[in-house]
Amino acid sequence: MSDHESAGTEKTSSLYADYIFPAMILMGAFAIVGYFYATRRSPPEAARIDMTPIVLTVGVAPAPSSFEIFTNGTVSPKREIVGTAEVAGKITKKYESCDAGRFVKQGDPLVEIDSSKYELQLQQLENEIRQVEIDALELTIEQEKNGNLIGIGEEDLALSQRELDRFDKLVNQKSASASQRDAQSTKVMQSKNALQQLVSQRSILKQRNEKLITQRKVIQTKIDLAKLDLARTKIAAPIDGFITEDLVETSSYVQPGTSLFKIEDRSAVEVRCNLKVEDLYWLTASVTPSTSEPAAVESLYRAPRVPAIVEYEVAGRTYRWEDCFLSRYEGTGLNERTRTIPCRVEVPNPDRGQKVSDLPPLVRGMFVNVKLLATPRENLLKIPYAALRPNNEVWIARGDSLDIQRVRVAKMLSDGVLLHAGDSKLRPGEDVIISPLSVAINRMKIRRGDVVPDDAPSAEPTTLPVSEITKEDRPEPTNVKASVSGKDSPGG
Repeated sequence: MSDHESAGTEKTSSLYADYIFPAMILMGAFAIVGYFYATRRSPPEAARIDMTPIVLTVGVAPAPSSFEIFTNGTVSPKREIVGTAEVAGKITKKYESCDAGRFVKQGDPLVEIDSSKYELQLQQLENEIRQVEIDALELTIEQEKNGNLIGIGEEDLALSQRELDRFDKLVNQKSASASQRDAQSTKVMQSKNALQQLVSQRSILKQRNEKLITQRKVIQTKIDLAKLDLARTKIAAPIDGFITEDLVETSSYVQPGTSLFKIEDRSAVEVRCNLKVEDLYWLTASVTPSTSEPAAVESLYRAPRVPAIVEYEVAGRTYRWEDCFLSRYEGTGLNERTRTIPCRVEVPNPDRGQKVSDLPPLVRGMFVNVKLLATPRENLLKIPYAALRPNNEVWIARGDSLDIQRVRVAKMLSDGVLLHAGDSKLRPGEDVIISPLSVAINRMKIRRGDVVPDDAPSAEPTTLPVSEITKEDRPEPTNVKASVSGKDSPGG
């Protein structure tokens, strides 16, 4: 091949390698890109999530007409009597009924003291009064005799006086001497003196009669005392109750005032408990004040007589005593340590419970629960615990917005919170939010979940289950967890 042809061939090969082949590769790349661009699929649009929080609500209802106030206390006897000896002597007999732990009826014999000395004293006094009666009989005879002698003396004086008058006429007529008149005058004086002595003796006899009457009364009083002392040698149960302590034994010597036994009255017992000032306020507000008479000072220190129920739990059973009532304060003022008011709840018929038949007796030392019924006259509202927020705030669902209101707590109950209705913008029938929110702003938008029934448990509200929330309605994870708000709030 010639040099000219060889140079042309090399020039063509260089042109193909430098321009045509790269252009073909570039065109193929553009073709591939164009193919993929032409056959591309549009990416799915991202789901739009509604960030408006979902809330659970419950309706506000008027508070019940009454509610229970709970406390507890210790049973103590309402009355405990210490039996003492009223006469001195040796214990001759002690009945088994006087042993500690025995139940006795009123009048059951318990202890006997030696009565021989008191029987002799009574016999001696009866002999003395019989002697007085004999003296009185003799005095009566003397008084009758004295009365007869006074009558004779009066007749003798009258005869002597008439004889003297006759001698006066005879002396004037010169028919009798003056000496005869003087002798008759002496007889008159003697008759007067004798009559005067009889009259004086009658007064003395009258005084003796009064003395005997008084003496008889004194002896009769001593007899009554002797009979009383004799009766006191036999000691019986003064009331129905339990013997809690027996303090003497047979053959021991006792003096007046010596303690013999202690007996606990079983007609009623009391429960010593303590009430907070707030609880006492509601109990006092349950009693209708009298408008007919002005309040006396003593009424300020009188506990409100409100009904109560006493319960005692043992072995899974609850024994209940009804018809109980708050009877009195135990002293006045607050306990300095607990800042509560000591009170007494009276339990009539403590040996008869109203839950089961084989009840235990309600005896001292038992720790029991007490329910006091408060019936306030003030209008109140009731909301669940979960509806009360810190700082005594309540979140109200009004339409699709949240309204934050400050409320005044009246009473924290076991199943909810009572609010004062008079000074609150919350009204019966409105819905309050019980589900938690990470952020709560007044007038913020909300969405309602299921409405919780009014009779549903309010202490532990729950939110909607996650499985029932659609993809579009799914809230943030922080809004799914349920909790109870307001239990530790300052209002609680």
